[in-house]
Amino acid sequence: RYQELGKEDFLKLMVTQLTQQDPMNPQDGTQYVAQLAQFTSLERMVNMEKTMENVALATTATNSTLAVGFIGKSVMATGDEVTLGDTGSTKIGYELENDASSVTVEIRDEQGNLVKTFETTGKKGLNELEWDGMTDAGKRANSGTYKISVKATDTDGNSVGVHTQVQETIKSVSFKGGFPELVMESGRKVSLGDVIEVMDTKKDSDSDGNE
Repeated sequence: RYQELGKEDFLKLMVTQLTQQDPMNPQDGTQYVAQLAQFTSLERMVNMEKTMENVALATTATNSTLAVGFIGKSVMATGDEVTLGDTGSTKIGYELENDASSVTVEIRDEQGNLVKTFETTGKKGLNELEWDGMTDAGKRANSGTYKISVKATDTDGNSVGVHTQVQETIKSVSFKGGFPELVMESGRKVSLGDVIEVMDTKKDSDSDGNE
């Protein structure tokens, strides 16, 4: 079975080579210096690898600690599904690539039925609106998970690129993938990099249906 040559093995070979060389015909100095340079390079690579491993472990530990701190907090994260509670409202964000004179936000239930439509406008960048949980029929929507879709056009009728963001509460943290993932109330998993904003749960408790 093939095994990698470590720096200790490399050093043993060098010492063995020196002790067994012919005293009447010693090893060429240039070759010896080249071998020393190889050993130094190998040692640096091994030390660098160990340093990178330590940095990776420290980063993972830090991210894990940060992720656990998100449990119970309400966040805005990239995605198109939001969980509505029995009471309260929830925020929907849409980031536009350009100004839009017409923005249509549709909210559908798990069966695909349209329950709420917003007709609005938006500026380039992040825009937010608040859904109070009421349907177009004027009734309170049932608690559960809803799908968000946004379409936007400019003054010339051209389509404007849009990315949706939704507000949810972090229920738990999953480490099954070998790295921390935030688990939303809807069951959706997102990474720490998907979180756009962390909101004050005390401040938003009156308006956030996830609390």
